[in-house]
This record gives sequence, C-alpha cells and structure tokens, in this order.
Amino acid sequence: MKAGAVHFELTFGDGPENRAQRRDVEVSQSVAEAWIAWLINQAIGLNGEGRFDQAAKLMLSQRRYFERYCDGLPAGSELVRQFEEAQRRTAAPIDEMTRKEASISYLKRLTYQRELRAEAPADPWKGDR
Repeated sequence: MKAGAVHFELTFGDGPENRAQRRDVEVSQSVAEAWIAWLINQAIGLNGEGRFDQAAKLMLSQRRYFERYCDGLPAGSELVRQFEEAQRRTAAPIDEMTRKEASISYLKRLTYQRELRAEAPADPWKGDR
C-alpha cells in the first residue's frame, strides 16, 4: 500500500487560542491510542535493556500531558489506566515473555495491525502479575 505526500500548514496558537478550538474527538482518540502504544513500546525497550530508571523517567515525563490529553475522550479513563499499569511495570524487571507479548501487542496497536495470533493474550501484561 502506498500513499502520496500529505501537505498541510501549521499555525502556532497560544494557550487560549488553542483551547478555543473545537476538539475532533475521533482524531484525538486515535492520537491518544498511538501515543500510549509508542510510549509503552519505548519504555518496554528501555526495560529490556535493564534501564529501569530511564523507563520510569520517560513515563513520568509524559504522564501529566497524557492524562490531560485523555480528559474527555470516550476511552480516556481506560487509556490512563493502561498508562498507570505500564508505568508501574516498566520501572522494574519484566520477564522476557511478558515483555515480548506486551511489546508485540502495543506495536500492533501503534501500526493498526489486527491481532491474528490464536494464542495472543487479551491482557499483554498477563504473565507478569
């Protein structure tokens, strides 16, 4: 599948000007889902390298912004719950199989791929309770 180049123009707006815009909830939901998938994949990667403190710092640096962005989204509470779960888990060692399953699950979400594996866990953190 190929897509042509997309051209658009961005205009900076200060806080009040930005907040006055109408929010496209569907697009915002997609952005939040892609954001958390990317973020968790990054934290899982750091965790796999034994860099737990950096995984924790990454999640902490994004938490306030992510929570605020998710406010008012249909699945916002669930996304924040997933964020909190990932933040807690990636700050300490995760067993290899759980790390692999979580990484694959969130990578598929990030790239909008359907899960085709028959044995894929519904909860990517299932093995690491």
